[in-house]
Amino acid sequence: MIIISNYGKENYDMKLVKNWFFWAIIVSGVIIITACDNGKTTLGHAHDWDLWVLIPETEEETATCRNCSEIGERSIYHWFDSSGGSFGNNFRIDTVGQLYGFARIVNGTRANGNEAYDFAGKSVNLIADIDLSQIENWTPIGRRTFGTDAIDLQFSGTFNGNSHIVSNMSIRQRGAGGSGLFGNISNATIRNIGIVDASIIIANGISGGLVGVVTDDSSIENVFVTGYVSSDSQFIGGIVGLFEGNNISIIRSWSTASVSGRSLNGGIVGYVWGSDIVIENNAALNPTITGTEIHTPNRNGRITTGTASFYNNIAWEGMEAIGLPFGDDNSEWFENGESISTVAINADGTLGGRFSETVWTTENGRLPGLGGRTMPMPEHLRQ
Repeated sequence: MIIISNYGKENYDMKLVKNWFFWAIIVSGVIIITACDNGKTTLGHAHDWDLWVLIPETEEETATCRNCSEIGERSIYHWFDSSGGSFGNNFRIDTVGQLYGFARIVNGTRANGNEAYDFAGKSVNLIADIDLSQIENWTPIGRRTFGTDAIDLQFSGTFNGNSHIVSNMSIRQRGAGGSGLFGNISNATIRNIGIVDASIIIANGISGGLVGVVTDDSSIENVFVTGYVSSDSQFIGGIVGLFEGNNISIIRSWSTASVSGRSLNGGIVGYVWGSDIVIENNAALNPTITGTEIHTPNRNGRITTGTASFYNNIAWEGMEAIGLPFGDDNSEWFENGESISTVAINADGTLGGRFSETVWTTENGRLPGLGGRTMPMPEHLRQ
């Protein structure tokens, strides 16, 4: 039996989630957490493992910050209040505490009891790199849950990462309708940001490295995600879990994140549903896409599953389908993208010109980056 200690933290317990046993497989040194209802894997790694995972006892916000000297009622909200609050138009964030405060404002959990604020028509600018290792369990910006007591709190403004990076984000949640740096966005734009070394393991929820759920009139462009994203639910993606609605797009983005979920998972977006959805010039460079709900007709896609307008997307030819196979290239329900070899990835830092826009920095032998820096080639893509 493999046990993960809770390090004595009172806000976590060591429970099984509902009636599911968790198990782990290790692929290229990466632990992928997933679930199987009989407590055993059926993927050829025949180990009778049952794995206890750190899951918060509650679905409510559980983020706590270690050693955040600026955490305090005034300082984590000063960027918002000093710029006019709900009357302001442009906001700037440059510390861990301020990003933490941003999530609380959108989620309606600000300490003084202010109602949730969606930033509709407003711009939020990240002006420094942010290391989230001080946040033990990141609470996503925006919440979406389902059922009789559904919650729909969304970010509806423009978030410009200004070529900065958010690193070391860790999420351990139960019952989260959407998980990622952002949980739920609608009528929103996110651009020019990198998510590095994300560690997302959730139960009963949709997840992507950047955004969990994206709905109407939203766009994502010039982003990348590394790390891993795992859930026991459907619709898990390297960048976005679910596109749902009309007039949604993701353009010029890439991911090397390992992805694991029940089914309908993808290297860029888990699942897309709606109309006027565009997925263009993206690169799925993920090592593995795992599906645990192993029966026909369930499938995963290298790029995504569902229907959309697909243009000029690529996927690493060595990407491994674990459990569920990738869908048929001839089916309208799966997008696998054009295959690209390890040699071609290393030979052309622009990945066939897809990342030649001025916001991107490229170098042969490395992956495209933002802010004048490139990203190291992960082990599975090295020659």
